[in-house]
Amino acid sequence: MGDECFNPGGEDGLIDRVAEFFDCKQWSYDRVADMPVIRLSFSGESACWQCVAIADPKAPHLVFMSLLPCRVPPARRAQLADLFSRLNWGLTHGCFEVNMDTGEPRLRTSQPLPSPEVSLELISELVGSNLWAVDHFFGTIMKVVYTKTSPKMALATLQDAAKPKAAKQPKPIEKQRRFEMN
Repeated sequence: MGDECFNPGGEDGLIDRVAEFFDCKQWSYDRVADMPVIRLSFSGESACWQCVAIADPKAPHLVFMSLLPCRVPPARRAQLADLFSRLNWGLTHGCFEVNMDTGEPRLRTSQPLPSPEVSLELISELVGSNLWAVDHFFGTIMKVVYTKTSPKMALATLQDAAKPKAAKQPKPIEKQRRFEMN
C-alpha cells in the first residue's frame, strides 16, 4: 500500500495522521476525547493485547505502546526486568519495560519528528516494529512471568528455536565401478 490513501499534511494534527494510517489499514480503534491518544486492540500469532498511540502536539513526537495482557506478580518482577534488559540489548527500535510497582509490562517505541508532517512509512515502521517484537517475544516473556524459568534460559530457548536446523548430511555416493569389458 502506498501513500495514496494518506494525506501527510493537514490542520488537525499528528494524531489525525495516525488515525488515517489505521483507517488505511482498516484497523478498528477508539480516540480518547480531548486528548491526542488512540487505543486499539491487536491480535498477533502469539496473543491479543491492547495498544496506545500518543502524539505530543507541542513538540512533534509519536509514541506507540503495546500493553501486555498480564500483571507480573511481585515475586517475578525482577526476573522480568532482567529478561527485558537482555531483550533490549538486541533491539534496534523500542524498549521493553515493566513498572516495578504495578507489574505492568509494555513495549514502547517512539519517534521524534522534525516537523508535524509524517509519512505513512514512518508510522508503519514505528507501529510494525512494536507489534512484531511483542508477538515474537511474547512466549518467552510469559515463560518468565508464569514459570520458574530464568531469563537467561528462556532467551536461550528462544534463540535455539530460531537457529536453522542442521540439514541432513547427504550420504556419500559409493564409487561405482566402471563396466568391464571381457
